[in-house]
Amino acid sequence: YQRRVRGGLSIQFFIWIMLRNFWLIILFILHASYAQQALTPPRGWNSYDSFTWIISEQQFLDNVENQAKYLKAFGYEYAVIDYLWYQDLKNNSFSYIDEYGRVIPDPNRWPSTANGKGFKPIADKVHALGLKFGIHTMRGIVQDAVDQNTVVKGTNYRARDIAITSKRCPWKQNFMSVNVSHPAGQAFYDSLYTQYASWDVDFIKNDCMFSVNYVGDEILAVSKAISNSGRTMVYSLSPGTASQDEVTQAKEIENAVNMYRICGDDWDNWNDLLGHFDAAAMFAAAGLIGNTGKNGKSWPDLDMLPLGWISSPGSVAGPFRNCSLTPYEQRTQMTLWAIAKSPLMFGGDMRKLDPFTLELLTNEDVLDINANSISNYEVYNQGNIRAWRAEGSGGQLFIAVFNIFTAEQSVSITFEELRIKNKQCVAKDVWSETNLGTITDVTVKLPPHGSVLYTLQNCE
Repeated sequence: YQRRVRGGLSIQFFIWIMLRNFWLIILFILHASYAQQALTPPRGWNSYDSFTWIISEQQFLDNVENQAKYLKAFGYEYAVIDYLWYQDLKNNSFSYIDEYGRVIPDPNRWPSTANGKGFKPIADKVHALGLKFGIHTMRGIVQDAVDQNTVVKGTNYRARDIAITSKRCPWKQNFMSVNVSHPAGQAFYDSLYTQYASWDVDFIKNDCMFSVNYVGDEILAVSKAISNSGRTMVYSLSPGTASQDEVTQAKEIENAVNMYRICGDDWDNWNDLLGHFDAAAMFAAAGLIGNTGKNGKSWPDLDMLPLGWISSPGSVAGPFRNCSLTPYEQRTQMTLWAIAKSPLMFGGDMRKLDPFTLELLTNEDVLDINANSISNYEVYNQGNIRAWRAEGSGGQLFIAVFNIFTAEQSVSITFEELRIKNKQCVAKDVWSETNLGTITDVTVKLPPHGSVLYTLQNCE
């Protein structure tokens, strides 16, 4: 009898252990699946530099088809519709909303979304091409919802109960903060992102939340809402200003996001590009590149790449001109974005992708440095010359040297100045794919606003 009892207890205990471990294994698998996002800086295409806010469904799908054809193989997997997809093209003070005060696509520009379908039909087409689908969102709640005092889904509260009308987005005044300490504040954000999950959205670019517009509590509320939605979405913040305050903010919220802009909008002029050198160096020095983020990692973001056939800030004409950066400046931009491990979001019109721009975007060594290098930081800042270094998994070193001056510069930087302990290394010019033989320093002539990117191996 004792043995039976003991035996019975042993069997019950064994079954209990198996069941308990079964659920632990399931939870581990679920956690692992959620952790697989933004493990390297995300890449993709965004509509803003080409279309600002006026892009239509057919224009978007045409671009996405070309993205799949030319860039998907190189890891550019996100196709993102930028801002105001819910705004009426003829009356830009009017936003389309549903009965719960949530913005919905303008059915005139996005006919597949009509009758409550939302972006799901378009997301399906993006996914069928092997890409992932993203949208731009704004802070808080829109004025149209407050005017109509719409119900917050799942509650007895209304828009005016949660809207902070005194706390508006400075550059888009018809959006205002939501009081997330109110019982319906989180519920509103949950309803937004549950809707986006039902549309099969994979990427969120959330604007007017960071830097001078910082609302840390709402960033955390959105991050929680994404988690509550049950769908994995890369969470990106925009815009930034490259200030020390922004470094402090990044340390507060980096675990809740995957990307955060550290500069203002980047367009195709040298002054915009020039400001990114200090911004990138600041965040690298603060140890913020590739830290733990939302279900993966987080990355300081230097903004989209305004290359190829683009529009202009504030334009409503769509793409109409070529990038005005010189070829040297464009290569410098790609080099900085790569060595600083910024996300790579191309902004040019994919329908008119030219060979030079395609070459810039798809150099496999440059992309490998962007994705897989470690210990990236600026090591040299003297006058008009800046230099970065990084390390590779195979023991190689990567060196990027930049001339930020308007005239050609003869540059000579010692290994010691580059923090290389070896006396000599075998060098390769990444962009020209030229083997340079054994070098003991970096001596090179750089054109105005030009740069070089070297791989160093077999160092002794």
